[in-house]
Amino acid sequence: MPPTLEAVLLPLLYSRLGEVAPGIDLVILPFERRSYSRDLLQGIIDFVLSVGGDYGTESGITHDLLYSDTLTSVVGPSSPLHGLPLLDIELWLDQPHIYSVPWPLQDNYLDQWLARNKRPRRIAVSLSHYGAIPHLLQCTRLVATLPGRLASVLTATWPELRMLPLPAEVASGQVFLEFAQNFADQPALAATREFIVDVVGNELRTQPHMRSAATT
Repeated sequence: MPPTLEAVLLPLLYSRLGEVAPGIDLVILPFERRSYSRDLLQGIIDFVLSVGGDYGTESGITHDLLYSDTLTSVVGPSSPLHGLPLLDIELWLDQPHIYSVPWPLQDNYLDQWLARNKRPRRIAVSLSHYGAIPHLLQCTRLVATLPGRLASVLTATWPELRMLPLPAEVASGQVFLEFAQNFADQPALAATREFIVDVVGNELRTQPHMRSAATT
């Protein structure tokens, strides 16, 4: 599971898991930007929760679409963007940005879009995780651009932070549950897959993740 999904999905999954199957333990492995087909086919891991998915690269791997998400920017009270109703891309590009994705900048689809349009942003702080983001945003002009669901979690916990729609027409990301077909009929894995699809898909497909730009 990528770190972008952990804060969104783990509380949801584990709280419900405790109700229906309290004897099951979860082991979340670090996520890399690579294919997990072989690990799934060999039974090394049971499921991959991914944005975009690598399904189709090897036969025997299939997937369920859980939900779609869009990028949004998050700023703190020290940012000049904090009180704005909407973002202008020039002003957004003028700000120092946080890059908190555990793979190279050139593999990130927002920065690929900016590069194609010859509008690179300045990455002032690079991280491999999300834990420090709200602390950095609280006291700096930094801008974090995050999946909308994760941004909602952060702003609900840190109400002084503000979500603003991204001033760029970047495609939505789709979150998939990937698994190996040869293990799909095993009762425990079939039940777990049904549980994940039901909890995540039904909960997040119907919940809005962007608060109004006028809300602080």
